[in-house]
Order: sequence, then structure tokens, then C-alpha cells
Amino acid sequence: MGATASGSYDPTTSPPVPAEVLWRDYYYWRSHTSIFRQALRRHPVAPPKLTPASLRPFERLSSWCAERGLNGREWLFSVFAARRWMYYPKPAQLQSEKVLKDVRAGKAWWPTDLYRQRVLEEAGKTDCQRQFDPNVDLLPAVEEAKRYHLRGGQGFLECMEAMSVETFGWHPRSTVCARCPGQAACRAKLEAEFPAALDVRLGKATPEQARARAILRGANDQQWSRTTGR
Repeated sequence: MGATASGSYDPTTSPPVPAEVLWRDYYYWRSHTSIFRQALRRHPVAPPKLTPASLRPFERLSSWCAERGLNGREWLFSVFAARRWMYYPKPAQLQSEKVLKDVRAGKAWWPTDLYRQRVLEEAGKTDCQRQFDPNVDLLPAVEEAKRYHLRGGQGFLECMEAMSVETFGWHPRSTVCARCPGQAACRAKLEAEFPAALDVRLGKATPEQARARAILRGANDQQWSRTTGR
């Protein structure tokens, strides 16, 4: 984030990021938060409108980051990651001195596969790169949702109940799943209800192959239903 080898921050290494880029990134990251995904399940959310007024907070953010030697795009990602992807900050809350203090103390939230995928999309290079896929990659908001359910009274049973809408079941690279006492039962439920997703996570199929299998399975289920009357 513009840090030098000695740990100081050099503004010349992080030129201002255009406000429009930060505006687009903000709404992209917002869509990955748990609270936003929950809202989408309840009702449609109107897409954001790019206006001079909506750009002003990001113009201020761009200058604020440049003055502190921060890469604006990485900084924006860090603010969301610091909230564990549960809630999204308001545009006026993006200039967080508390998060900045943690970053400079070494408690940084560095870019993940999700961040790198976003940069590739912006650069138009996704044609030659594997796109981010929730069946393969880990969403920060999903990991935090699993932690939340495991802390509840029902533990992993509650987490498994939310499999189809929020937690998406056992994942071989999930640190939460690795510590969960119910991971075997969860994996069995995933295999029974979403076998295509499990195949992708285990490397037994590509996302494209899994989608084709899921479509075929759905067609076979419909045929079986018509035949048996169930």
C-alpha cells in the first residue's frame, strides 16, 4: 500500500486513484457483504447511480489515500475486509484512521483471489484467466457467516440449515470448516444435495462440467417426476 522497505509511507509510490474507479470498486465490494446478500434475498436492490454527488466521497477518499501513500483500491478492499465482510461501510466512513493505524501496525488485510479477480476484470484480462467462482474460491462473507452460526446455540446444525442460502456447505479450503466438529455430516449433506458443487471443490470437475451435470440432473429429475407422478 505504498509502504517502503523501512516501513514509512511514500506518497509518490501511490498516485491518486480516479474517484470513478473507487466508486465502482465500492459497489462491487458492497455486493459481497453478508448484509447486502441478505437484503437481496428479501427484495430487489436498485443499482447505484453515478452522479456528481455520489462521486464526492470518493474524490475525498482518493486525495486522502494519496496524501498517506496508500493505494486507493487496496485501501478500499482493506476497509471491507476489516469489517469481516459482514457489513459495508457508508461512503463517508471510508477514511478510517483506526483501520489505517492497524494497517501501519502490520495488521493488514492484503488482497485475496477475490481482489485479484476484480483487477483482472477491470483490465479486461478475464478471457485468459479463470474467473472467481464461489464453488472453488472462498467468499469472506461466507466464512464469517459460518463463524457466526458456529458461535450460536445450534452450532454446526444451524450452519448446515443455511447451506443453500448463506453458508454453502463444507469447503476443503475453509479454515472454519476445518475446525468444525460437524464437517463430515456437512460434507455428506453437500454431496447428497449439491454433488456438482462438491465435485468442483474437490477438483473432480471444472465449473463448466459441473453446470452441465447439474442441468442434466435437473432434466432427469423432471422426467422422473412426470413418470411417477411425484
